[in-house]
Amino acid sequence: MDATVMQGKTPPAEALRERDALTSPTVRAEVAALYEEAFPPEERIDPTLLDELAGEPAVAFTAYYDGERFCGFSYSIDAGDYLYLLFLAVRGAERSRGYGTRILAQLKGQFPGRIIVLEVEPADQSAPNAVQRRRRLAFYERNGFTPAGFDSIEGDMTYTLLKTPGPFDPAACTRAIVRAVKGRVPFGLVASPATP
Repeated sequence: MDATVMQGKTPPAEALRERDALTSPTVRAEVAALYEEAFPPEERIDPTLLDELAGEPAVAFTAYYDGERFCGFSYSIDAGDYLYLLFLAVRGAERSRGYGTRILAQLKGQFPGRIIVLEVEPADQSAPNAVQRRRRLAFYERNGFTPAGFDSIEGDMTYTLLKTPGPFDPAACTRAIVRAVKGRVPFGLVASPATP
């Protein structure tokens, strides 16, 4: 019997298999379908721009598989001291099975010492998807993310910026992300309003 099982611990999950999201028509179709399912139109970026930026050295557009089963994808930007996680999505049928946590663990392992930043919709209790927003925030908090004290504003949308532990310099983070994507994805931060 495995020693970890004998000690009453769950053995660590194997790493998910990673594939470049643009490597094959099948992978591309799976990722595109999940992108459409997981993100409302106002939160999406033109897929053509995402594909173009995916060719930049700082950008990783990754599909994740558990064996042969497609689980989800991430779209991240390596911005020096920061890793900007622009998109993370897990297939509906695979949610609540630990895949999101495994993807985040793999990203943390691949970028040790980096502060991972990402955006979530604010926890607005009057929003039509308030329950979904609370669950999403709780998921990231369980995975070590905390509010950075800043919001990002993209058009009419405002998002709460979350980050993993470590010192956070909003100006340096903004410069690094804008430079990494050559200014083609809007990104800017404002101090979050104080909560009562």
